[in-house]
Amino acid sequence: MTKATLICIAAFAAAIATTAKNLAEGETTDTGAPAAEPTPTKRRGRAPTETEAPKDPAPAGKTARVDDQYSDEALKLHIHPLVVEEGRGAEVKALITKHGGTKISDLPEANRPAFYRDIEALKM
Repeated sequence: MTKATLICIAAFAAAIATTAKNLAEGETTDTGAPAAEPTPTKRRGRAPTETEAPKDPAPAGKTARVDDQYSDEALKLHIHPLVVEEGRGAEVKALITKHGGTKISDLPEANRPAFYRDIEALKM
């Protein structure tokens, strides 16, 4: 660390120590002014605050299913790294054919879990 950083850390630690000492002695630093209202901010990856409306997890008209991991969109996301990043599209196409389809949307519902497991095996 630089000397300036250490000086800033020392000053911050001294301010914390002074505040802790004042609080222990019963002194407050209240200026009498009312506290400012917090402004609502958009948070990523956290639960919505009281000011933010919770987002509907499923769009209107669509119901969540137990086997959503085998939907067309989920399977496409699952094979994306293999096809695009690793260039193994021919192997994925062979698996689609093996499981009874010509494309992902043609895969029979009964064969989708086995297809998913085969894709997992290709990733290893």
